[in-house]
Amino acid sequence: MTLFYKFLWPALVFLVSYSLQAGELKLAGIFSDHAVLQSNMPVPVWGTADSGAEIKVEFGSQSKTTKSDINGKWKVKLDSMPMSKESRSLVITDLLSKNSVVFKDVLVGEVWIASGQSNMEMTTNGCLNADSEMSSANFPQIRQFLVPHAGSITPKEGVDGN
Repeated sequence: MTLFYKFLWPALVFLVSYSLQAGELKLAGIFSDHAVLQSNMPVPVWGTADSGAEIKVEFGSQSKTTKSDINGKWKVKLDSMPMSKESRSLVITDLLSKNSVVFKDVLVGEVWIASGQSNMEMTTNGCLNADSEMSSANFPQIRQFLVPHAGSITPKEGVDGN
């Protein structure tokens, strides 16, 4: 076996895999394009990055920075904002790695959480006059975040949805 395959190849594989993981900036699954941030109260924005990363969160005229902890977790709170129909971008940047995540078309408004029995999942298709209701609907600022069914006997760290 050559020196390359015995020593250098494993080192190269390690360095490539480490560099692919380094600087990885992730946000909580609730954040996405077309999101709505709650109006009239401070808004938490959180996620993960490399340990000790300096994170900058920008939305509208606000800019907040923080550092990720030893486990890579970070969180900032945007100041309370009034309701707004003007969509903006939510920009999160890891200032050390220069990696950014940008969410577009984000509004500030009322956020409601609906949960309950199976009838909470009934779609418009099952309503009286469904065709008429759907063809006349024009509510571009209403957004929905749907969390799939996922049972767990232990608390979950995050949420998947769309």
